[in-house]
Amino acid sequence: MIVRLRKLTLLTALALSLNPLLPASALGFMEAYRAALQNDPTYQAAIAENEAGQQNRAMGRAGLLPQVNANISRARVRGEQEYTTQTLAGPRDVVVPLKYFSYSRTVQVRQSVVNMAAIANFRQGRARAEYSTEVFRGKQNDLALRLSSAYFQALLSQHAIDLAQAKVQSIEQQLKTAEVQFKAGDGTVTDVDEARARRDLAQAQLIEARNQLTVAMRSLQELVGDKPVSLAQLKADFAKQLKPELETLDTWLDRALESSADIAAQRRALEVAEREVDKNRAGHLPTVDVYASSGRSQSDSFSSINQEYRTRQLGVQVNIPIFSGGYTNAATTQAIANRERARNELEATVNKTHIEVTKQYSGTVSGLAKVQALELAVKSSEQALESTKMGFKAGMRSNVDILNAEEQLYTSRRDLAEAKYVYLLSRLRLKAAAGQLSEADMGEVDSYFGAEKPVHEKLVQVRRSANGS
Repeated sequence: MIVRLRKLTLLTALALSLNPLLPASALGFMEAYRAALQNDPTYQAAIAENEAGQQNRAMGRAGLLPQVNANISRARVRGEQEYTTQTLAGPRDVVVPLKYFSYSRTVQVRQSVVNMAAIANFRQGRARAEYSTEVFRGKQNDLALRLSSAYFQALLSQHAIDLAQAKVQSIEQQLKTAEVQFKAGDGTVTDVDEARARRDLAQAQLIEARNQLTVAMRSLQELVGDKPVSLAQLKADFAKQLKPELETLDTWLDRALESSADIAAQRRALEVAEREVDKNRAGHLPTVDVYASSGRSQSDSFSSINQEYRTRQLGVQVNIPIFSGGYTNAATTQAIANRERARNELEATVNKTHIEVTKQYSGTVSGLAKVQALELAVKSSEQALESTKMGFKAGMRSNVDILNAEEQLYTSRRDLAEAKYVYLLSRLRLKAAAGQLSEADMGEVDSYFGAEKPVHEKLVQVRRSANGS
């Protein structure tokens, strides 16, 4: 699993101090990942969410600890006291004006002795904190996958531009050849029209590739908080470094059941629901508190003007619930229903995770074989193109045959590049689904990359002019 928040923050700060983020002209894969840890707003929100969730532990424990309250009051009293008195002349009403200060001070300490609801709330708070931890771990994995996907997509879009440019240049050459042959009477108008149509299509594909790169670079920029102009490229011997997956699918499924962040979070959610049932059922049970108080008051009423009282109390309070209008029964029934919902959601999460592990395991196992097969396909397409050109010179092949061979070559090269990135992403997704993704895995992927290559020049010019720089 991805390292815990505090450890991750420390390691990231140390890594950045030793190997700071390179300027926008060079952004390697690992540098991009570390920059995303610092700048991605979604991940920063997850950090804050986790910090808030960890407070549930202290909030749940608070109900089992002593509760201390202090009350201080001071009041200015004005009024009249009216009474009847007997005199020699008979009864007479007497009115005495009242004007005095009244104050009181009280300190009370209360400790719960028997309170099953507080115990359930304590256990629920602990489960909520653990739930937040697992959710945050899942969002750490999500950041790693989002960054990898954005980085790979940018590279793939850049590669698509290179292929499209080479394709346009090659077809332009074939078009010129077809026009020369047609003017010389050795070619046909069909060859010219076919070459021109292929060229127009290739130019449209080049425009689309540039648009895709613009979007991909923008997505990457939102993650890393910078404008990458140069990205690291896969090494030429990338496929030779790949190792086949030796562990079985059942092994990965067992790991997922034990370590998956999604499954662990849903288990904690079920525990929270179970504690909610216990807490509501405790509404039928009596509670016992021990309390002690000390108070001091003076002139707290008109009958005790200028009199001071000091009191101390030590006692036991028993609260027995008798009838709450049916609220406790309804809340308990609701909590039981929510518990069953959480139980079914856990089962659904397990099934979903198993499907994801199976999907990514298949992609990892078959991905390496696909990469190797496409490498052979590229070599075969290159040889087929050379043979077609030789056949064209010998008069055995047409210009259209060369165009078809070139189209096959560029398609094979594009599929090979895509297969490499899909394979890498499948490996990362497999480990994430099984709860095994770590920063070391990101470092391993980074080892497959070599020197940086500038982003396509025309794209950089468009972005700079849009920014007014």
